Amino acid sequence: ENTKSCGGCGAHICKSDGCDKMQCLCGWRFCWRCGCVGATCDCNKGHGFFDNILRKPTFTTTPDVAQEISNLREFILQKRAAFPDRLEERERIAQLHREREAASLKIKAAIIQGIIRDDIDAAVGRYCDEVDLCGGPPVWVGELTPYVRFLGREVVEAMFPGVPCPS
Repeated sequence: ENTKSCGGCGAHICKSDGCDKMQCLCGWRFCWRCGCVGATCDCNKGHGFFDNILRKPTFTTTPDVAQEISNLREFILQKRAAFPDRLEERERIAQLHREREAASLKIKAAIIQGIIRDDIDAAVGRYCDEVDLCGGPPVWVGELTPYVRFLGREVVEAMFPGVPCPS
């Protein structure tokens, strides 16, 4: 007989080959050979996915290892306590970066709106201001390509100084 009923949900489980340690889709585990619930028996010990991957090993710690772990925890807590301002500083810098990125995206939207509305001078001015703030072309500069493609050579060269303009 190669089918058995699951003890958890009653579904029929079919076994063709492989390990005797089974797991139904509902999560119920059992041994095909002896019927042991949880598949914790010694049938086919160390064989199959369940034993090799899912079973959690039991760890024993010697007093030396336990003391080393305790010392490491204490060391980490001391380091955290010694540098709380570093964490706050990192969070403050990250917040400033997020705010700067949001402002830059708003400027990009204003530039695109200016190009669409034929307010090219304002768009070029905003773009040049953003280049000055960023210290170079902003990361989203490539997203302007569909909008500036149809502008004249002078406008494109003004927006992208030093970049050769295709003919």
